[in-house]
Amino acid sequence: EANLAMMREIYVDSPWASNSVAPRGAKFGPEGALLNAREMDFQEWDAWVKRFSGARNYCVYWAVNDNFQREPAGTERFNRMVGDYITVWVDHLRQNGLRPEQLVLLLVDEPSSPVRDSIIIPWAKAINAAQPETVIFEDPIHSEPEKGLQEMFESCDVLCPNTVHLVSRGQ
Repeated sequence: EANLAMMREIYVDSPWASNSVAPRGAKFGPEGALLNAREMDFQEWDAWVKRFSGARNYCVYWAVNDNFQREPAGTERFNRMVGDYITVWVDHLRQNGLRPEQLVLLLVDEPSSPVRDSIIIPWAKAINAAQPETVIFEDPIHSEPEKGLQEMFESCDVLCPNTVHLVSRGQ
């Protein structure tokens, strides 16, 4: 509590959490439809939001990879699964007085190569197709940004370059 009070005192208003706060227990059908929206577990999310009640944004490092529950990224089933999942999450936010744009998702931390960029693209597409008001945040650390995948940069709402990399690499 003392730490939270100190952070609020210095205007920290957008806490970060790991993917441990993401809703749990999603089950999907053969076509990718979410089958159990009402039974999903939001306990960790609700406890975290309560701890940081009144925050401007709720930022989650989702730590995604090239599949969602073993469904390869980019397939129609993947898109449906991610879309339904994020919609249930956004609906839960709304039911609790929050707005979709208060959910900020970091999909891959510090992408530094086209391989890592390529993980972000299908996730961002699926999320944006279903819930375009949610915020996709990325913190790329490409040593040569021009070699990064342009589509990854374009699919994000917020790009936060690493200051040390930005300054040390000149133009």
